[in-house]
Amino acid sequence: MSDLTQTKVTFISHQALTHPNMLEGTPAAVATYLSGVITVRVANVETTANVTGVMVWVQGSLETSGDDAWFTLLEFEGSTTAAETEAMTATEPVGETVLACASTTNLVVGDLVYIQDASVVADGEWHKIVKVITNTSITIDYGLENQKDNSDFIWTEADTFTAYVNCEGLRRVNVLVVHEAATGSNLHILAEAIFATDIE
Repeated sequence: MSDLTQTKVTFISHQALTHPNMLEGTPAAVATYLSGVITVRVANVETTANVTGVMVWVQGSLETSGDDAWFTLLEFEGSTTAAETEAMTATEPVGETVLACASTTNLVVGDLVYIQDASVVADGEWHKIVKVITNTSITIDYGLENQKDNSDFIWTEADTFTAYVNCEGLRRVNVLVVHEAATGSNLHILAEAIFATDIE
């Protein structure tokens, strides 16, 4: 039976992006890789609409270095709807799935939300809503990775983009997040990948 070797890559660590601006990831050298799955997570942390949507570009290069050889493999566009926010009203421990909030306006089952940690950007989390008790709580798909409290916020209009990349013929792969519209909100971003690097 063959064993698949995998390597995790972080293009853009979990961080804030102040609008207007862009984030260029750290390129991954993929000349010896087979394929990969890239996930880019985007969250609005202001209530201003992104009038043109946040652009996410997954790019490839045939060269091992240089900035003039990139081309776009896949392109995604984020939501143009203004995000809304609800404050959390209790301390919720690691592993908790029921999050107390005084208002559940516009929090809908099936929606992807971002739970912003007011103290540590990297402790923010993306989750899907699986249950809503009106003006009491929401239930999320998986337990919290980090404790949250009543200084933290739930944001609507979060986005997750996933791309499968065949690395055959590529030497580098990268991710760019472009948010240069005249009107828009500040963001939190995370871009990662798992690459299949070997079959033994």
